[in-house]
Amino acid sequence: MKINPLFRFALLAPLAFVAATVGLVLLAASWPGDLTQAVERLFSPTIRSSIWLSLWTSILSTSLALLVGVPAAYAFARDKIPGRAGLRLLLDLPLVLPPIVTGLGLLILAGFWPGFATESAGRHFGPLMVIIAQMTLAIPLAVRLLIDTFERIPTRVETMSRTLGLSAAHTFVRVSLPLARNGIVCSALLVWTRALSIFAPILIFAGAIEQRNDVLPIAILRDAGGGDLEGAKVMALLLVFVAIIVLLAIRRLGGRLLVG
Repeated sequence: MKINPLFRFALLAPLAFVAATVGLVLLAASWPGDLTQAVERLFSPTIRSSIWLSLWTSILSTSLALLVGVPAAYAFARDKIPGRAGLRLLLDLPLVLPPIVTGLGLLILAGFWPGFATESAGRHFGPLMVIIAQMTLAIPLAVRLLIDTFERIPTRVETMSRTLGLSAAHTFVRVSLPLARNGIVCSALLVWTRALSIFAPILIFAGAIEQRNDVLPIAILRDAGGGDLEGAKVMALLLVFVAIIVLLAIRRLGGRLLVG
């Protein structure tokens, strides 16, 4: 189909503008001035500490989110749950609310546990508080993504499994989970990158204490606020690199959160 050149330009110009804007912003935020110095900074004790804290807390919170999210999403996709529309709205709310609201809610709830909402709590329970903040956004995202995955599995396949004598639990383990494997892996990758990049809830709930709860986003704020833009750019570059790898992995798995 032939497209009028003027109309095509009207379509491509906004696309070029968006691509250029995103590219320039990411380039400005993450391009290191001196590559050798950037590598040295990457292996400095403070940045290595932030990387390690970010890695193990985000992996743990993602694992817990999947442990809760897989059965919860399957139940939502298959059972006729009362108040289904309201429940879905509740699950979607953390995904559209400003993350700082979630952090504020965690801070207020922590006040019900003596000693957990004090100024020293972040120093004593820093990693635990980071994981809690990550999970409050990771779990709703995992459930939301996994609901879509399970809803795309043909119910007739599970029905055939039941007619062949498999129980509901065996059908879930032997039929549904293998069919949903790509969707589960893609969901895990997206949830992990989300947990890795959570900022406001951690800052409000756990604070910003060096080598206790300064995950990469907090460390970027610390260095940028302290005038160390090179250190902030090194960590930003690392996060951009991780995001690119995750997107490539998802495309390798099919480029979509589908079954199979």
